[in-house]
Amino acid sequence: MAIHHREAPEAVAAGLADVAVVYYHLALRYVRIFPDVFEMIKLEAPAGDMENSGTSIHAGLIGDGGQWGRACLDFLFTPEVAEIYAAHGLDAIANP
Repeated sequence: MAIHHREAPEAVAAGLADVAVVYYHLALRYVRIFPDVFEMIKLEAPAGDMENSGTSIHAGLIGDGGQWGRACLDFLFTPEVAEIYAAHGLDAIANP
């Protein structure tokens, strides 16, 4: 049996688990949608500075990116998108 990041909070809601460890932005979503069911509890960092770790996602174009590739990539670096990311607990991506 595999555990998907969406199944862990479902197990908590169903009373099958006491806790689910998920990425911050996913926890934020569940707390916003189901405030009477979930709460976020910050995990203590293990030895080292793991509190400031994160996952990076990179985007690029293959060839010239086709008709819309460059426009899409440029849009991802706009202040409008940075605000959307922030509203969902994510940091904006850095423009290369």
